[in-house]
Amino acid sequence: WSRRSSPKREAGALAGTRAENVLRRMMYNFRITGNEHMRPDVISYTGVMKAYINSPAGGEKALELLDEMNDEYMNGNRGAKPDTKAISVVIDACIKNGLS
Repeated sequence: WSRRSSPKREAGALAGTRAENVLRRMMYNFRITGNEHMRPDVISYTGVMKAYINSPAGGEKALELLDEMNDEYMNGNRGAKPDTKAISVVIDACIKNGLS
């Protein structure tokens, strides 16, 4: 029963997609303007991962975003360094979506 589609899971998918669209716009605006206030950081990424928790593919999306976040950090975005809260959100998303 926990794997069936439900309004909550569908809303989770929509919330995650909308949050990720905002993240992508932030990245685009940072690249165009160089404005550091538009550069996604750990809070931005963690928020998007949280939005995906109730999505049917939330675990996979959270792992993808964690990889992207780590790449950003390794490429000089010191604000995107994954922290314990981000890791906790990824673990929660994986558990809720049956990934082990």
